[in-house]
Amino acid sequence: MFRKAALRSGSATIEYAIIMPVAIACVVAVIVVFECLYQQSAMQTLAEQTAEGLSMIWGHDPVSEEDIVTGAYSRESFDSKQLYWQVLPTGKYQKTGTAKGWIEKQLDSLGLLEEIEDRNAEVTVSYQYGFPLSKVKVSITAYYEMPGAAALKYIGMGNLLIIKGQAEAPVYDQKEMINVSDYIIQKVMETNAGEFINKIAAPLKKVLKMLE
Repeated sequence: MFRKAALRSGSATIEYAIIMPVAIACVVAVIVVFECLYQQSAMQTLAEQTAEGLSMIWGHDPVSEEDIVTGAYSRESFDSKQLYWQVLPTGKYQKTGTAKGWIEKQLDSLGLLEEIEDRNAEVTVSYQYGFPLSKVKVSITAYYEMPGAAALKYIGMGNLLIIKGQAEAPVYDQKEMINVSDYIIQKVMETNAGEFINKIAAPLKKVLKMLE
C-alpha cells in the first residue's frame, strides 16, 4: 500500500516537473505579447494625437508644444494667424520641427519597454498640400529591447523589437478654402488669362442683365 502511494507521488512529481515549465513559459509569453501590444497602442495613439492636434492649429504661426497637445490656439499664435496659409504655408519647418521635438520627448517615457540606447527613434512630420484638402502626416519608428531578451538568445532569437506608428489628419477650414479660392481668382484675373475670361463672360453678363 505504501509502495503504491510512493509510486503515485513520484508520478505526480514527474508530471509537475514537465507541466510547470510549460505553464510558466505560456504565462511569460502572454505577458511579453501584452507589453508589445501596449507599446504599439501607445505609439499609435501618440502619432494620432500629434497629427490631429497639429492639423487643428496649422494655420497659426508660431506653433508651440502646448498648442499641439490641446489643439487650441494660444493668444500669441492667434494674433499672428497667417493669411492664405494654405497657399503660402510659411513657418512650415518650424511647425513640423516643433511637433517632431515634442514626439521625441514623449517617447522617452512612453509605454513599458525601454528603447535601445544606440538606436534613436525615427520621427517624421510632414505637411502635404492639397486643394481644398491638405494633410498633416506623422510617422514614428522606435527600437526597443525585446522583453526576455536574455532568454531569447538561447533559442537563437534576436533582442530587437521595432514598433511603428503612423497617422494623418486633414487640415480643413471652410473659411480658409474661400480665402484660397478668392486668392487664386485674383491672381488669375491679373494675368492675360483673366482678360480672356472677361471677354468670354461678357455675353453671359449681358444675358443675365436682360433676365433681371
